Amino acid sequence: MIRTVVRYLAPVIILVLAVALTAIEPFGFNPSYCVAQTVGYESGPLILGPKTALCFVDFQCDVREQFLDLIAALTGRHMTSVKWAVVTSQYSEKLEAALKARNASAEVIHDPEGRLLNEFGITEVPAVVLTSKGQVVYRSEKYIPLHNERLIEIVSCFARGQEIPEAYQDRRLKVGGSTPDITLPDVSGKIWSLKLYKKTKDAHSRLLYVFTIMNCEPCREALKSLKENAHNLDDTEVVVISFGPKKLTMRELERMPLPFIVLCDENSETYAGYHLSDTPTIVLTCDGIITYLSSGWDSSKQQELLRVLAYPQ
Repeated sequence: MIRTVVRYLAPVIILVLAVALTAIEPFGFNPSYCVAQTVGYESGPLILGPKTALCFVDFQCDVREQFLDLIAALTGRHMTSVKWAVVTSQYSEKLEAALKARNASAEVIHDPEGRLLNEFGITEVPAVVLTSKGQVVYRSEKYIPLHNERLIEIVSCFARGQEIPEAYQDRRLKVGGSTPDITLPDVSGKIWSLKLYKKTKDAHSRLLYVFTIMNCEPCREALKSLKENAHNLDDTEVVVISFGPKKLTMRELERMPLPFIVLCDENSETYAGYHLSDTPTIVLTCDGIITYLSSGWDSSKQQELLRVLAYPQ
């Protein structure tokens, strides 16, 4: 009797399930939105909420305390609308205690093999990744305290379901990307921009941007090398962007005058805006396209840059 009932009811049950699943689809049900593809790290699979903020931190990094303070402030403001998770590869218990001391409502995820770093394409921490329905809508790496105001505004827009302002979209510099859009005063106070520069009589199609802190030793070495090779740069305009107080820039220029355009970015806006991670960062552009990009400075990078500059583009 039971077998007969099951035999007749089975097709009906299958049909009902098929109809139910079809009905669910238009409402956006998608398992991949709920569980990250990376599984098997120590804390188990990461369950993403409709809105999730993933904060990646190395407990030994220099700006750890400032980053955790920011997380505490953000979780306090957006605890109900955003799910918060802090990912670390080590010292998860210390991290959990540090967050608890700040009353930060965030899940701590121990990811010793760095699988989530790879999953979300993170190369430098501290980093923040915002996901909506399983899709990454914002990513910022190599956090510095200068990013605080920007991150607070970005997360506020994210929590309210608003689009992230275009000015805060990922403007990370990359080979093949567009020339940096920079408008800054030079050391005399005159505003310099690429648009204005292109209108000048002696404008070059090839520009070399050097993002620098003038008194850092690697930056000094890079600028010294470029100065010594200035005679080989007739077809290239060198634009130095100096971060920090103008008086520091002027003092360093007295110490080592430069035959280049020197711009003052006292608030380090371009450092934060272009997600720079080190100084000097050197960017070579030709006809509005980035053809070479390098961060940091040593003898091998010096040779590489001089070799690139010697090659006509």
